[in-house]
Amino acid sequence: MESLVTALNQKRIDFTLDSIAKAIADNISPNEADRMRIRSCAQKIANKKGVKVTDVIDEHSLPDFLGEFAKKLGKEIEARIAIEDIKNNHVIDTEYDAVYIVSDRDAFSYTRSQCQNVIRLCQQNNVHYALTNPCIEFFYLLHWTDCTQYSRSEIAANKKSGRRTFVHLELSKYDERYGKKNFSCDKYFQRYAVAKRNASLYATSIEELVDDVGSTFFDLVDLLLGG
Repeated sequence: MESLVTALNQKRIDFTLDSIAKAIADNISPNEADRMRIRSCAQKIANKKGVKVTDVIDEHSLPDFLGEFAKKLGKEIEARIAIEDIKNNHVIDTEYDAVYIVSDRDAFSYTRSQCQNVIRLCQQNNVHYALTNPCIEFFYLLHWTDCTQYSRSEIAANKKSGRRTFVHLELSKYDERYGKKNFSCDKYFQRYAVAKRNASLYATSIEELVDDVGSTFFDLVDLLLGG
């Protein structure tokens, strides 16, 4: 946090949400859509704190305001920095390698516009996006069943019961030992052909997966298997 304050001080700006947002935007991206998102975050923080974006923030309150920016922009900034780092340092040999981002659709914490923004950034930077809607457990569940006994809205909602989601609970009926950090890959590899056949009943394109259940995780597995 101190390094960020120092960097902002070097720009000789007034500590207002408006000027901080502009300084952050100048350092992160020249893209106007990105700049608008950052300014929108500044306005939301101002509304939450009951201040104007042009009000000067005192030094005592500054860490709190910067923390709010970090919460709202952190994930997007990290993704942008990671992609730019790959491009600038050429750590990926594009003749032989592919870069993948893997994530759930997870409507609880991942908005539609955020999902579309990730897709856009991936397309712009030649990054593949392995997305599963609603969660990776749906990809695993397709190894055991075609899921036609459930409604699509039921799968998409993926409501929580205790610490586990609907899809996770259903998967546990087929794989009692399944855990996010500990499960047997071998039995899933053995049923992979079944999973691909079942997956054909659902969305398989990245654009469809913004709103519909399905997965593109199979693309990554096929690549790893040399298929």
